[in-house]
Amino acid sequence: MTTPIQAVVTAHSRGIGAAVAEHCLDRGIAVMGIARHGNADLAKRFGATLREVSLDLGDSDAIVRWVEGGELR
Repeated sequence: MTTPIQAVVTAHSRGIGAAVAEHCLDRGIAVMGIARHGNADLAKRFGATLREVSLDLGDSDAIVRWVEGGELR
């Protein structure tokens, strides 16, 4: 069973996004991380508490397909 999503963090694969995701995860907040690439370090450290989505947020058609796919439900 996966942990319910409590925060959505974009660009969690590096930089500020990774820091925000880590901050949430360190506090037990489940995170859906959305980025073109995953974050292997966070995935290894936090397991199912981090749900990674590979998505280019600059591609509006990809975003529409992803949202219509029902992954946010």
